[in-house]
Amino acid sequence: MDYGSRWAGGSPPDDAYSRVSHPERFAPVLSVVDALVEHLATWYVVDVDRRVSESGARVICLRPTTGATITLTVSAESVDIEAGALFRDRAPVCTCDACDETAESVADNLEQTLLAIAAGGLREVFPVGQRRWLHTRIHTPDGSGRSSGGQPDPAIPAKRLDEAADVLGRLPDGWWPAWTLRAEPV
Repeated sequence: MDYGSRWAGGSPPDDAYSRVSHPERFAPVLSVVDALVEHLATWYVVDVDRRVSESGARVICLRPTTGATITLTVSAESVDIEAGALFRDRAPVCTCDACDETAESVADNLEQTLLAIAAGGLREVFPVGQRRWLHTRIHTPDGSGRSSGGQPDPAIPAKRLDEAADVLGRLPDGWWPAWTLRAEPV
């Protein structure tokens, strides 16, 4: 299958939204995770903790001396990313045939996200307005990035949301600085 260009700018068929024909196409992304963790540990002052969850997923926690902590939960299907106070992302976001993502595009997005966070490019603002919306921005060193806003993940307990509001309210510009670079790579 020629994923990434199957719909030639048009819309996918309706049944493609409920079909996952080739989830194995994302298997290369899992090795990219290991390469990214190795890169970050080589160039930044960061502790790396690895464990296996009860479900069998690999959990990798990157704790820098400065900046936002990143936790990666790597399963056979995806990589869940948690960073900062409330930031959540998944790679791939969706594996259905309609989404037409490739392993390369997913790996590029994962790399861009992790390197931007390490460079100090994660911004979180919470709460925004009376609805207590979350606004996040990933800003890459080249000036590009992406933003999102809306309700925080409903699975996050109210106490954790209150703690996040307290932490983010005390930080200038909504987040911590970049990770500390090593004087020499390890």
